[in-house]
Amino acid sequence: MRPVLVAIQGDEPKSQAQIRDIVASALNVSDEDRQVMLPSGNQAIFANRVAWAITHMAQAELILRPERGRYVLSERGKSVLQEHPERVDLKVLQQFPEYQDFRTRKSEKNAEKPVTLVSDELSPSEAVGALRPQSWRIPWVRRSSGCTVRGRDTNGASHDHHHRDRRVPAARRGRRGL
Repeated sequence: MRPVLVAIQGDEPKSQAQIRDIVASALNVSDEDRQVMLPSGNQAIFANRVAWAITHMAQAELILRPERGRYVLSERGKSVLQEHPERVDLKVLQQFPEYQDFRTRKSEKNAEKPVTLVSDELSPSEAVGALRPQSWRIPWVRRSSGCTVRGRDTNGASHDHHHRDRRVPAARRGRRGL
């Protein structure tokens, strides 16, 4: 996290993109390495790690957000840089009560989530079905030209529609007799 703090130094607020560029340059991260994606494929790992470092340090009030998407170093951040010349990690952040509150809020949110138990007597597919809300259970009926979805909408009205209708443009549907 220290390279992110160093990147934010100065009086001018910096964007995440600017911070990422400074950190990548300081750590000699290649453009190729910066493009490696998370397993989800939604974000680059490097960008994700920098964003999380910013989030955690902002919660410890080492970083201030004077405006949306812009970051500056707080007085606390400046003193942490001086007191920890080698490394800034979660242990360093843990000394601040604001960060402790953040971690407590986060763990309380996770603790509030209900746990659903499924009987050992069910097959795996029945167990998965038992975990999903009733409104999500939609039987699929195979037909030679595609499949039809049968179920209920959010108001409880039953409906059937041909699944292929969503994928085939209206102009082509008429020619194919769909």
